[in-house]
Amino acid sequence: MRHRSIPLIILLALCCLGMGRKDKAPFSIRFYTQTTQSDSASFNTPLMLLNGQQAYIDQIANISERDIIAVYPFAVADGSGGCAFKLDSHGSAALDSLSVAKKGTLLIASISGRQVADITIDQRVTDGIITIPAGINTDEMKIILKKYPLLGPDGKVTNKKAKKKAGARALGDGQ
Repeated sequence: MRHRSIPLIILLALCCLGMGRKDKAPFSIRFYTQTTQSDSASFNTPLMLLNGQQAYIDQIANISERDIIAVYPFAVADGSGGCAFKLDSHGSAALDSLSVAKKGTLLIASISGRQVADITIDQRVTDGIITIPAGINTDEMKIILKKYPLLGPDGKVTNKKAKKKAGARALGDGQ
């Protein structure tokens, strides 16, 4: 009888261990392309742009946090942060392609589901760098700086000391 209750006790203990753990919400950086209402409803979704206009975007992001290999953060006069993202070969190819195919439309940037910027696609982008010009809050910037290596002005990944100093500037803590 004792041996039959051992698996039940183990299962109960495993369940209790999982109950005390708080999972962090997933962090994401996504870029969605603007589409039209006439596109299939199963592939687009309505969205209110930051300027208050109604638009439609693709349901699947063209570029995501998995495509980012380095970041270049900066402070913005309005108190928020901005960040340039260096993309890997997959992200660079996607950015190049969409900057040609979707020229004249918008690229919607979101961080963890929060719409941060509506970026006009006005020219071809071949360098694999995409920039969110403003709207990144302090908590989001801290996560970005923790998750990705820093991209220096020369286009190379810098060391940790330089990363810490640049991060402090982007967060408004340094000079």
